[in-house]
Amino acid sequence: MHSGNYILGIDLGGTKIAGAILSRSGQAAARRERPTNAHEGPEQIYTNVLQLINTLSADAEIPVSQLEGIGIGVPGVVTSEGAVEWAPALRWKDFPLARRLEEDLKARVIVENDVRLQALGEYRFGAARGADPMVYLAIGTGLGSGIIINGRIHLGCHRTAGEVSNMVVDRSQLGKTFGGFGGLELYASGAGLARLFSELYPNHPAVQPGITGAHVCAMAADGVSEALAVLQEFAHYLALAVVNLAVTIDPELIVLGGGVAQAANLFLPQVIELTRPVVPALPRIVVSKLGTLTGPLGALALLTSTASQRPAGPGTAREQ
Repeated sequence: MHSGNYILGIDLGGTKIAGAILSRSGQAAARRERPTNAHEGPEQIYTNVLQLINTLSADAEIPVSQLEGIGIGVPGVVTSEGAVEWAPALRWKDFPLARRLEEDLKARVIVENDVRLQALGEYRFGAARGADPMVYLAIGTGLGSGIIINGRIHLGCHRTAGEVSNMVVDRSQLGKTFGGFGGLELYASGAGLARLFSELYPNHPAVQPGITGAHVCAMAADGVSEALAVLQEFAHYLALAVVNLAVTIDPELIVLGGGVAQAANLFLPQVIELTRPVVPALPRIVVSKLGTLTGPLGALALLTSTASQRPAGPGTAREQ
């Protein structure tokens, strides 16, 4: 292999870490997943990331020092220097991730918000190729989005562009905080599905052991009437995100990703039906097919786009 033509991408989530070594064309030379084990604490999570990087390097028989770079997506707020200001799922606060990895691995490292990297992966290698502007709407445990405008990640003035979780569902939510969740995220997310089910059917047997969004989707796929009704209610909240994105960004395409998006056939038709009459122009809405490679492919796109702009080595570019 021509090791200088490969990058290593990591999608670091609260539940699992997905990583891959990719060629510039997006072909995987090695890929692995492992549990994040966030309960073990911030330092152990960092150790787990290092171990995954070294394992992928061994799998592909490409020394880390010979990679073109390493890109990592983190579920939180990331500074332009690659430090993680706050990632609640990882309990990382002001964690200098890029600097520590560069020191430990002697490699070029870029750190970005995970959903933004996923958006870039879809734009370069997935359903959104050639679509501009586009939005990647991640519906997992929480709700987030990444926005691509003119081929670049749109960060906003305070690097908070795309925080759709903080949209509100009505004026009753103004002036309030929601315990780590955003107003819309309370309902338009995997955790929101579980909350809606528990509120609508508090005596249902599925509620007692602790229901999740994945459980609701699985029951709906099996035709359970209560779960199907909850997904229809969920569609109303997700439609609010689509409307707000459509009228502020006017994207050509919205790509749905995350675990809940895999059940899109059960709610997307209603989302389209609800939004079409409301907005001046409804963007196309499709479901991602890249799976766990979405984030690593976004890392590839970001690393290769910055490679020609700044010199390689520790302390180099960490944002597009």
